[in-house]
Amino acid sequence: MDGKKLDKILEFIIQFKSNNIFTDMIKRDLFPEMNNSQIKQLILEIKKLKPEIADIYEGNANITIASNELTKPFLNDGGFTKIEVILLAEQSKKIEKSEIEFEKSKVDLELAKRMLKEYPKTKWFARIGLFIAVVLAFKELYMFFTQ
Repeated sequence: MDGKKLDKILEFIIQFKSNNIFTDMIKRDLFPEMNNSQIKQLILEIKKLKPEIADIYEGNANITIASNELTKPFLNDGGFTKIEVILLAEQSKKIEKSEIEFEKSKVDLELAKRMLKEYPKTKWFARIGLFIAVVLAFKELYMFFTQ
């Protein structure tokens, strides 16, 4: 999405009040380097993202766009540029979150490897501890019954 270009189209159509603006006019006055298909795509993107902010009519060969009562307030609120900034910030947060999750999974993997490596030692310590506990229990029982 190119928020600046979309906002530029909206600013352009506001100048003509609610008269229909053709893609040829937008090409001639705003984007002479673009072809009609690219301009048509921009207008369709406006329709897809915020259909209520402009009146868009699709014909067989051409598309017309006209401003309505919601166009100017939308632009005053930041327009598509603001939406683009918000989307980029959200995308950045998602990337950061996935990086954190990846680092966490690496740490979890290292911890699991260490636990598996130390498991045999821990198992032997537990067996020795159990043996000592049983010996001490028998000793206590022997002392209890011999008194």
